[in-house]
Amino acid sequence: MRALKIAAIGFVTGLCNGLFGSGGGMIVVPAMSMILGVEEHDAHATALSIILPLTVVSIFM
Repeated sequence: MRALKIAAIGFVTGLCNGLFGSGGGMIVVPAMSMILGVEEHDAHATALSIILPLTVVSIFM
């Protein structure tokens, strides 16, 4: 069940990023905190650890 929640959060975040171009952190952090029960500090760190490398890759594309 947890894997399905994670996949749903990833899908919604990817959809919003694709449609609007940004805002993934605004979706991922609250979703991880409220839906998955992750502490907010850990959710911020996880979001940054994913968003930063994707941003660096996007610079070169």
